[in-house]
Amino acid sequence: MELMTQEQIRAQLAVSKQQGSLVEVHDFDEAGETFDVGFVLAVDELFVLLLGIEVMSV
Repeated sequence: MELMTQEQIRAQLAVSKQQGSLVEVHDFDEAGETFDVGFVLAVDELFVLLLGIEVMSV
């Protein structure tokens, strides 16, 4: 997984908000198994408001 700077992350989130595209947000879990999927509703210097959707495996 490529590491991104905070500016790159904010830019990607802003684009995702404008386009209404789904995003995948990973936790700081070293195993990389914890993440959320949803739509970006708002972004500021510290927080991202995400309308999360439940992902269920089949």
